Amino acid sequence: MSFANRLRELRDQVGMSRQQLADASGIGRTTIRDYEQGKRQPLLESAFKLAAGLGVKVTAFEETPTRATKKTRATKGTKTTKKEQHQ
Repeated sequence: MSFANRLRELRDQVGMSRQQLADASGIGRTTIRDYEQGKRQPLLESAFKLAAGLGVKVTAFEETPTRATKKTRATKGTKTTKKEQHQ
């Protein structure tokens, strides 16, 4: 999964708008838009700021969606389905 897709997925999971993430991370809303559209790639420093703004570790950008979803559910106390448990 690309950084662009993963950023959007994580932002959606935490329920933040681009503006909210911009405010939380100190990175401009249009820059976040460009990252999500794959027009730009962040420097490592920016990736750390985005992760902090999202409340995740920077390694969350590397995780597959299924793995991250399971971790998110586990930390929120919700159950995973049998299908997810067997993946």
